[in-house]
Amino acid sequence: MSMNRKIFLIVILFIVACVAGFFVWKIFFGENDQEIIQLRMNEVARMMGKSGDESFVVQAENAKKISDYFDDTCEMSLPKFHKQAKMTRKDIQKNIATARNWTTSLEIKFYEMEFHFQEDDPNRCKVLFTGMIKAKTKTGGSFEEGYDLEMKWVKKDGEWLIEAIGFSEILNK
Repeated sequence: MSMNRKIFLIVILFIVACVAGFFVWKIFFGENDQEIIQLRMNEVARMMGKSGDESFVVQAENAKKISDYFDDTCEMSLPKFHKQAKMTRKDIQKNIATARNWTTSLEIKFYEMEFHFQEDDPNRCKVLFTGMIKAKTKTGGSFEEGYDLEMKWVKKDGEWLIEAIGFSEILNK
């Protein structure tokens, strides 16, 4: 066998090994959908956080970044108060900016997440969890509340987006 042919075979074997290694790594060590959704939820909670005043530009920029985690329309429901609404991404952005404008500090944390992927549609997931919100308002008030929540996610173009949020119960005031 000639030297050129040996080099060619070694290069081909190396390429095949790299491709196979990538797929093995992706299958055994790559992030799964549950981890991706959990990371996105934690990122939303982190981005919602605020300490101190923000300029209008920073406030709008943060609201835009958070709204990008939502589907084009998102259903919000508060069954206890018989309230339900469909909101566009722009509506969500405005509401986030308003909430940030009313507060001097805001902290959101998510706990006890349960993931339920639909068997008939793996591109849909319902997450049941507890959410805690702690805030101080610009008028000097403060509150800390916990909620049982349900968040529905949909995978579009390879990206998980929030398509519905339901606040089922206020745990404490």
